[in-house]
Amino acid sequence: MELAGFDIRKFDDNNAAIVHNTWPGPKIDYPIMIWPSNYSKLACATMFTLFFGGKTFAPNLLIDGVNIQDYLQSHFINSIIKVAERVKDLGVVGKIFFFSFSFETRIKK
Repeated sequence: MELAGFDIRKFDDNNAAIVHNTWPGPKIDYPIMIWPSNYSKLACATMFTLFFGGKTFAPNLLIDGVNIQDYLQSHFINSIIKVAERVKDLGVVGKIFFFSFSFETRIKK
């Protein structure tokens, strides 16, 4: 977010997103299931646009010499690869469909 020019500490002030760690009130008052309301807010909409359309809508926004769309997508894919590497021996990676996993399947320890 900061690489795209956002200051997450200001989200509450400008209503760009509702974020748990910057919630101004007591944590107990944080609304349950509030995250869907962020879809139409500035921070989420901008990051979505940059992730899927950065080359089109922000062609000059470069991070380490790479367009932000390529930067965000490569980091996302690399994070998924890291998760897969960590859980590969649990017996869940490689399923054709995620929902084909059965909770009755014995997970290797």
